Amino acid sequence: MPCSHEEWETISNGFHNRWNFPLCCGALDGKHVLINAPDEGSEYYNYRGFNSIVLMAVADYKYCFSYFEVGKKGSESDGRVFQNCSFLELLENGLLPTGSFLVGDDAFPLKPYLMKAYKNYNRPLMQEESFLNYRLS
Repeated sequence: MPCSHEEWETISNGFHNRWNFPLCCGALDGKHVLINAPDEGSEYYNYRGFNSIVLMAVADYKYCFSYFEVGKKGSESDGRVFQNCSFLELLENGLLPTGSFLVGDDAFPLKPYLMKAYKNYNRPLMQEESFLNYRLS
């Protein structure tokens, strides 16, 4: 079960006080967990060259899990696993305190509740963008 509204507030305060990153409620990412090859075969074979299941998790400012879901097939990308997570529906329906967000890498979509780093596609990053990227990392 995800955190309560009060617990998200505590996590947000922790990110602000410890990492100088206000309104952040966690860092979202996926991790491939090595498994023995199942009978189904290739659906569990990931881009890193081994069979896995995917752990999707949100970590707080102390590196502790505030949410996790495990069991998706290793051939799925982090973004696809996230799209099929029960957590996504909760986020879409206002799970986090107003104005708060999670941070994630480029595998995830940019949403009001999910922030990710600026990319420097055709121009150098502005100072503010570089600063945000530093804080995100």
